[in-house]
Amino acid sequence: VEYSSTPIFKDGTLIGAVITFKDITERKAAEERFSALLESAPDAMIVSDEKGNIVLVNSQTEKLFGYNREEMIGKKIEMMVPEETQEKHPDYREEFYADPKRLSMGARGDIYGIAKNGQKIPLDIELSPINTDDGMIVVASIRDVTQRKKAEQEIKERYDELERFR
Repeated sequence: VEYSSTPIFKDGTLIGAVITFKDITERKAAEERFSALLESAPDAMIVSDEKGNIVLVNSQTEKLFGYNREEMIGKKIEMMVPEETQEKHPDYREEFYADPKRLSMGARGDIYGIAKNGQKIPLDIELSPINTDDGMIVVASIRDVTQRKKAEQEIKERYDELERFR
């Protein structure tokens, strides 16, 4: 249950309180299903609020960035943003919330994250806004594209090599 209490005053003196209880069984069940869904995702998943606070992460996020959940929950998402972008990131977030819609970032390979050990990781990121009773949250699906970038670089080098022999 969830409860709230409201004091009752008479002539400036507290004479009692009204306590209201609310059954939140369905909400808790929905939260558990959402958490299970996030946990089963093959990509790193980070849920954050409008202020950029990390609300929820999955185990893939722990593996990718090297932090455990306790180190991330309640912290700003900027902890995983490269230093050169950290200052601008709150402005990007504000723009996103001004016109929230699904957004794909990093398709060109120009988005990076920073792991706990300082390693810069190339990423593809999909942002999905979700309206909740507590306000909007954003689910970020994050994929490490290091191997793809290496393969692209190898293809480019081979192509350049072939071009030299033409």
